Amino acid sequence: MTAMQLNAAKLYDDVGSTVETLEHLAVEAAYLGEPCAQILLRTAELLRATVLPAGMVPSSEGQVAWHERDADQPAL
Repeated sequence: MTAMQLNAAKLYDDVGSTVETLEHLAVEAAYLGEPCAQILLRTAELLRATVLPAGMVPSSEGQVAWHERDADQPAL
């Protein structure tokens, strides 16, 4: 049996990119009036809350980076 080494940084980058893509699709779907927009947005929020460590959010380049949370943004 072969064990695989988990590359956490790559996992976080992949999940961060997926979250950004889902959010982009949610905005496009909302613009078109599609009912799936809410589902896409909630899926992105769940991925962010369950997979990404606290304080990590996707940056604009699709990479996961540390950012200060805004005071009005609730902690996940």
